[in-house]
Amino acid sequence: MVRMRSSLAGPDARGTGGVRRASGSHPTRRSRAPSRYCAQGMARTEGGAMVEFALILPMLLLVIWGIIDISRAFDTLSTLNSAVREGARAAAVTSSRPDTGVTASAIKTLVATAFQPVGAPLDTSQITITWDGAQSTVSATYQFQAMTPLRWVLTVSRSAVFRWEQTTAP
Repeated sequence: MVRMRSSLAGPDARGTGGVRRASGSHPTRRSRAPSRYCAQGMARTEGGAMVEFALILPMLLLVIWGIIDISRAFDTLSTLNSAVREGARAAAVTSSRPDTGVTASAIKTLVATAFQPVGAPLDTSQITITWDGAQSTVSATYQFQAMTPLRWVLTVSRSAVFRWEQTTAP
């Protein structure tokens, strides 16, 4: 009796040619070690993002500080305008001359306390009050100083004119 060998029996049953592989390895995939070119390329670009961030960071911070300072400057303009307008309204409804004596110092104090900037306070010597018999004008000048490393200074002047509402002046 002749025995026939099955094509699936024996060492070639798995198609390995009699060579045993480690379990879990695929017969057609080869594990490749990284080439020398790839390893050198990785070593050259590994810290590139950190270097780019370090170069951009000062400019980014300067832009952010600039945005904050410009918004502070607009807030200062608005607050000074409101304080001067409030002082001019107080000067318009006073019963005595608004540009002299106790009335003038009270109006200057009113403007200085109404103006609350983020920076230095407003000095009463920077506030002027004029009266021409029919209108009272209150003006104020303020030195705005930025917080950015550039340290720019902006001189802000605002004035308000109101009709004097009293019919007689003492």
